[in-house]
Amino acid sequence: MKGKKLYFLMAIVEAVNEVKKVNVSFIDHRDAWCPCYVNWGPILKKHFKLLHVHYMFNYFFEFDEGHVSMRSLCSTSDNEVVNVPLVNAMKST
Repeated sequence: MKGKKLYFLMAIVEAVNEVKKVNVSFIDHRDAWCPCYVNWGPILKKHFKLLHVHYMFNYFFEFDEGHVSMRSLCSTSDNEVVNVPLVNAMKST
């Protein structure tokens, strides 16, 4: 995507989809027919923790396997990264 001027959401989606092993979709939450966030509150509260207080002080985030790593800058050293689990541990039945 280097050198591309991406001003519109669909242009960003198309550019990201050019990356191998990446499949991006845009779900328009403004669409009255899109049920993308109907009744999500109880599900999210049950399975996801609230974001850490450091969330507001960071600009770079990496989400991986139920954790978020937060950096204030891309040059932030690894020992300064804040790692927070986002998914509550599920009990096996």
